[in-house]
Amino acid sequence: MLIRIFVITITLVSLLAGLSNHPAWAIESDGNAADVVGVTDGDTIVVKRNAKLELIRLAWVLWPKHDQPSGADVLQATANLCFGKTVVVEPQAEDRDKQVIANVLLMDGSSLSCQLVSLGFGRCPPNDKRLQKLEAEACA
Repeated sequence: MLIRIFVITITLVSLLAGLSNHPAWAIESDGNAADVVGVTDGDTIVVKRNAKLELIRLAWVLWPKHDQPSGADVLQATANLCFGKTVVVEPQAEDRDKQVIANVLLMDGSSLSCQLVSLGFGRCPPNDKRLQKLEAEACA
């Protein structure tokens, strides 16, 4: 499965030139629903919305990268939770590279970031008590 995700990620790299640098994520009548078509790291997904591909970085949590310890595990967990599914993207900010940082909601209404923290992946910022509680429960 991990090899398949890696191959999909490599394929998506060739599509990155077509990604919009300034996605229009204003609330619309159809909401901010998007289809997850790729997972590039545990904290970055590629979504397709309105026939455009967008890179979305998950908000609130610090994740290991794919080449760091447990990076492959978080990549796999992220893919298991959202790849090939429809999600709702709630933009929070843009990073210095103009990449959207967003809360990503799964169709059951749960936050993808919270799901990953509850599985023991990522570290929480010190000011988010809800995520810190999930992190503590995952480590117990």
